[in-house]
Amino acid sequence: MLPFRILAVAILIVSMVADTTHFKFVMYPDMQLVFGSIIVATIIFADVVVGFTLGLALFVLYIRVYAEYTGVELSWASLMNGRLTVPKTSYITPQNLKDAQSNVFDERSYTEEIKGPTGPNDSGIYGAQGLNATLPGYEHIPENNW
Repeated sequence: MLPFRILAVAILIVSMVADTTHFKFVMYPDMQLVFGSIIVATIIFADVVVGFTLGLALFVLYIRVYAEYTGVELSWASLMNGRLTVPKTSYITPQNLKDAQSNVFDERSYTEEIKGPTGPNDSGIYGAQGLNATLPGYEHIPENNW
C-alpha cells in the first residue's frame, strides 16, 4: 500500500501547485459524482489513508478552481492580514427571514387552507399547513398572540 500512499500524496501536492485552467471539469456536478464515487470506493475497498488523501486533493483542487471562478484571492498573506476578499452577496433576504420565522412555506396555502384528499371513513385530512378549521380541536390562533 505504500506506493499508492506515495502516489496519493503526489496527487495532493500537484493539486496544490498546478495551474487550475486545466481542471475546470471539477465544477461539473456529474464529474463530482464520479470522483466522489471513486474516493468512497477507494476508502471502502482499498485503503482509508489513500482515499482520504485523494478526497483532500479533490477538495483542494475544487476550492482553488472555485476561487478562481468567483474572483476570491486565496493566499496566506491575505488570510493572515485579514484581507480575504470575498464577494459580498446577500444570502439572507427579508423574505427568507419571514418564511423561516413564521414557519409558513406558502402564504396562499396558509390563507386558503388547501385541503388534501379525505381519509378513511370520509374523515378530513389536515391541509398544507395543518390548519383546517373543519377538524375537531382546531382553534385559529391570532397572529399577535405571543
